[in-house]
Amino acid sequence: ESHAQKAVEILNAWASTLKLMDGRDVQLSAGLNGFKFVNAAELMRHTYRGWQPAETARCERMLKEAVCPPLINFALHANGNLDAACIETLMAIGVFCDDHALFDRAVRYYRFGKGNGRLTNYVVNDAGQCQESGRDQQHTQLGLGLLANACEIAWNQGLDLYGEADNRLLKGFEYTARYNLGDDTVPFVPYTDKTGKYRHKK
Repeated sequence: ESHAQKAVEILNAWASTLKLMDGRDVQLSAGLNGFKFVNAAELMRHTYRGWQPAETARCERMLKEAVCPPLINFALHANGNLDAACIETLMAIGVFCDDHALFDRAVRYYRFGKGNGRLTNYVVNDAGQCQESGRDQQHTQLGLGLLANACEIAWNQGLDLYGEADNRLLKGFEYTARYNLGDDTVPFVPYTDKTGKYRHKK
């Protein structure tokens, strides 16, 4: 009970004050932090009767009016982890707010988007190499994790995105795990991302 009360207190405090998200890397900030808010809100809505309907509606407004705007057109200018943060959080907000169009927009982007966060633009080949594999492993693992979160949200709505493109996401996880466990035989193909800004040779 005390944890639920504290969660609601935090959600209500933000929902009553947060009007705008902006600044450098706003898609990352809105995506990563917005996802935490919406997951907490989803849990409270369905497990804690103490969260009043008016408070829940105010949280929905915050998510739609403050968190969604920086994410709605994704992060076409950026590495895939920023783009993937947009996908997962828009999908989660779509579920929480019962906004089918928003959910579907995120799913379409996961499948067909133009940026680096689209599944087949992030896991760039059947070997499992990722768009950020040549950048560093922290960002690569973040991007994969964000895409997995999106898949789990979709799975809970009855949609299997895990298996898209012949299990491409799984291939990305396996490739990254092998490399990080010291397998120096993992193949690497020099790759330039969809923006043309990020070129990795090894």
